[in-house]
Amino acid sequence: RSENHSLLETGTSGDSIASDVLEFILNNFDVDMTVEDIQSCIDSARVEYRSSKDGVELERVIDCVSKGKIVLPFEDVRNDCLRTPLSRALKQIILSSITRCVVVRLLQLVRPDALYLRRHAVPGEVLRLYFGEQEHFSLKRLIRKLSESNNTTSQFHIVYARCDSCAHSLPTWSNNDGIDPSILHRVRSLVHDDPSAVEIHHLDLLKSESEIRTTFDGWVSKELVKTFILVVDMKMQSTNIVNFIRSYVEQATLSSDKQFILLLHFPLSCDQSIYPALFLGKWCCIFLDGIGDADGNSVDFNNVLQSACSLTGQKLNADTLLGALKPKALQYVASQVPFYSCSKQPHSINHSMTLTERMDCIEKILSNEVEQATLETILCRKFILMWTDERIREVVYRSAYALASGKSKLSFSSALTSTLQSSFNKFLAKSVLEINVWSNLDVLDRSSADAETERIFALALNRLPLPGVPLQELLLIRDVNHQLIPLPMEVKSREAIVVFPFFFQISSLIEMAIDKANFDFLDQSSLDQNDDFGPLFLERVDALLGEMADSMEAMAGVVRDIVTHVAESESLFSRYLQHVLAWSYGCKNLVQVEKWIALKMDT
Repeated sequence: RSENHSLLETGTSGDSIASDVLEFILNNFDVDMTVEDIQSCIDSARVEYRSSKDGVELERVIDCVSKGKIVLPFEDVRNDCLRTPLSRALKQIILSSITRCVVVRLLQLVRPDALYLRRHAVPGEVLRLYFGEQEHFSLKRLIRKLSESNNTTSQFHIVYARCDSCAHSLPTWSNNDGIDPSILHRVRSLVHDDPSAVEIHHLDLLKSESEIRTTFDGWVSKELVKTFILVVDMKMQSTNIVNFIRSYVEQATLSSDKQFILLLHFPLSCDQSIYPALFLGKWCCIFLDGIGDADGNSVDFNNVLQSACSLTGQKLNADTLLGALKPKALQYVASQVPFYSCSKQPHSINHSMTLTERMDCIEKILSNEVEQATLETILCRKFILMWTDERIREVVYRSAYALASGKSKLSFSSALTSTLQSSFNKFLAKSVLEINVWSNLDVLDRSSADAETERIFALALNRLPLPGVPLQELLLIRDVNHQLIPLPMEVKSREAIVVFPFFFQISSLIEMAIDKANFDFLDQSSLDQNDDFGPLFLERVDALLGEMADSMEAMAGVVRDIVTHVAESESLFSRYLQHVLAWSYGCKNLVQVEKWIALKMDT
């Protein structure tokens, strides 16, 4: 600013002071701050400054401006001539601002597991900044943020990567290479949506300093290639070669839209290898826990950890999380869950299919809509409900602690992904196995299903206790027992026709209630001969189903509702009757038997 002190219009909120301090800092320091950041520092300075004798003066500067105009003595601050209370107040604000800038930069180097373990001692603003605005779990998202920042003072980046062996999956890539579809897919998944905008090299493949210089100079001359990534395996390379690369690269003059990224990969087994994070010259230092997933299905760990930190307004994004876990879960179900071999309906799943065919078939069935919601949506909703805030915090803490104590050799993101993926795999497998008892999924075949059948299916599925075990137990189970419930003897040797949903679960509970009712009536010493036995017996069956529902047998309550629906629908009753005759008694001539039963019921 000019040597003469400027008269600045200010309001009572301190915003104009924040604007002016921002201008001063941007002109005199290499920092990246906004008016909002400065306002936060003013608030911080107000708290710290109250303990000094000039606290009243600071309040006057911020809140009560004499006649709407004040003089900001920047020259006094710059020359450290603290002759007035106002200059001392302003210096306190500037010191707070610079401190905040330092904290933000150092925060880029913090490990997410270490920050989570100490979250209670860290201000919410810092947690929100780290997990909400910075990027530490995806190389692709990090490059996007760096490109969008338009900060020409930081075009050189040292990225400290602790990402298992994932860094080695980054391919060597330049525009001069032929197009290999598999390499192209990995570049798009892990680095950039536009492969022509990036160049990737591994230091291990550059045999000399001359080759390093030639490769870098070649990239500088390419206008359209905006990002250069050099991957360095710190288990194999020395710090001297890294120093040489830094010294050579920082002498270059890059166009404002170019970014150079030195990706230092530190395997977790490489405990002794270090490289100092020096914020010298034009370099910015960033810690990256993981580079992402080569399949493009990375979990959004920023969302998971914000939820685990209980930050205000942050909830687990179920759609994003399950979208990332779904592909491998489908593969697990198709490979581990057995299916009945005698099912003959067009869209049924059976063990004679190949793995790919089963995956496609499972995905198609899960996409079926029942009562305006797909099976996948209903199952995902049940899975997310198991993940309470307490469970999320517990799982994240366990992964962070295992890493900090040296018990785990996985990166933080890999450990969390493993836990989430494993739990979803087992949940989906046990759920599909339970839903498909006695080929129940065949009932969704569009050639035989109708609206009433789908209504019964949705009613049972929504209230069926899946997967039958609590999350805590699901996380501890290593090998899930995937065993089919055997089909009845009556249908083993012939085609299994499924016409009524969840017949096994419903008929089992009804038969259990009937057997109990029979026992109750036989146990009575006498029955009034004038009593109508039928209604009394049915009332007792209904009461027993109610008792089972009250004793935590959730499906019993569903059966009571289904019985009501079936009683009011001729087509549903016909379907249930067909199923009983074929599956429980092995009747082959169903039409004749149904007519005989209908006649008996009418009379």
